Amino acid sequence: MKTTPGTAGYEKHIDRFVTATEQIPFEVLHRAFLPFLPVAPAQVLDLGAGIGRDAYELCQRGFEVTAVEPLITFRQLGQERYRTSSLIWLDDALPELSTLDTYQDHFDFILISGVWHHLDQTEQEQALIRITALLKVGGKIALSLRHGPAGAGTHAFPISTTDLIRQATIQGLMVRLHLSGQASLLPNKSAVLWTRLVLEKGN
Repeated sequence: MKTTPGTAGYEKHIDRFVTATEQIPFEVLHRAFLPFLPVAPAQVLDLGAGIGRDAYELCQRGFEVTAVEPLITFRQLGQERYRTSSLIWLDDALPELSTLDTYQDHFDFILISGVWHHLDQTEQEQALIRITALLKVGGKIALSLRHGPAGAGTHAFPISTTDLIRQATIQGLMVRLHLSGQASLLPNKSAVLWTRLVLEKGN
């Protein structure tokens, strides 16, 4: 069975992860991104969906959502906790996303929250190319980028927002939102800061 390095550590902290996920309301966690959501119905991709809380909330807003999550325990929990016919689950991971080969230019909005730091620099570059190809012209990518010591997920790498924006520009993505140095919404995480980016695909 193929394992995804970025999932390392999470199996030991399932309960902690579920609690952390559900204690911050969707509207609070993603407040900065809400103005950039497309008009429903639209196609939304949640990459590294975890237990699917965000994917479910997006379904509740009228979107057709594809949730990609490599950790089987998270997928099973999500399918038990968040039942809706608008949510499709896929077993896959960045940067390859091989199960999405037929989804070229398909999505109106892609959410990537707390995932990017599980990719090394080369994988980050590969992932940006891959997700840009999945995005419709005018579609948007919303990234929550974690900076600081590793948490439950132990396979972690630094993120250069400057490099990411430069790569985005090369891919024809325009920066629509850039918020840096945002404090963690979880307690006892003073060493963790977040950057939030929204990138839009041009013609």
